[in-house]
Amino acid sequence: MPRSHLPANIMRRGSVYYFRLAVPADLRVVFNRHELCYSLRTCYLREAKAKTRLLASTAWEYFNKVRAGTMKHLSDDELQRLLTENMKTHLDRDEYFRVDSPFLNFSSDFHDEIIAKLQKALARGSYSISDGSTEEFTHWAELDVEPDSFLYKKLLREVLKRDIQMWRIYKHRDQGDYDYEKEYFRKLPFEHTTAPQPAPTGPLLSVALTAFLEGNDQ
Repeated sequence: MPRSHLPANIMRRGSVYYFRLAVPADLRVVFNRHELCYSLRTCYLREAKAKTRLLASTAWEYFNKVRAGTMKHLSDDELQRLLTENMKTHLDRDEYFRVDSPFLNFSSDFHDEIIAKLQKALARGSYSISDGSTEEFTHWAELDVEPDSFLYKKLLREVLKRDIQMWRIYKHRDQGDYDYEKEYFRKLPFEHTTAPQPAPTGPLLSVALTAFLEGNDQ
């Protein structure tokens, strides 16, 4: 079967099938990887499908277990990493549109008005202005946060600060200045260092999945 026609979460190397699953964005700092990939130890697609269904269920159960113990203790550094990664996706999308429609630049006054409006909201604690951006961010990062919780209110504030910085970058891009954003990202403390990794509760996922595979091979 051609690789493009394989079911989701299954890939093939040679004649052997492999299980693959993207790690949710908010848990990548925990597992220090973007994807899980394990040999299913079979050359038969039907058997690979059965193992993949069970492995995916096991992995998501573990993700949720770790998330339940991690979300309440999401460090400021981890939150900023996620916000920065999300901002870069917005900036990449903006750059795509600039390539596709190069004459749609806005005036400096337009950017200044938006930045001033966002800064005023930040100073007054009117965080509801970032409701839409925060909802988009939590969906992107796959964060399950109660709307009335302290963490959600913190997210509203941090996303608002992120949006102010993002509009500053847009302003400089419209002036043909890309050095500003390069310098901004270069100065971020976590761009060049590795943050302490939270310790997941329970057995390591790799151990759990390996044990599952060994148990089903017997």
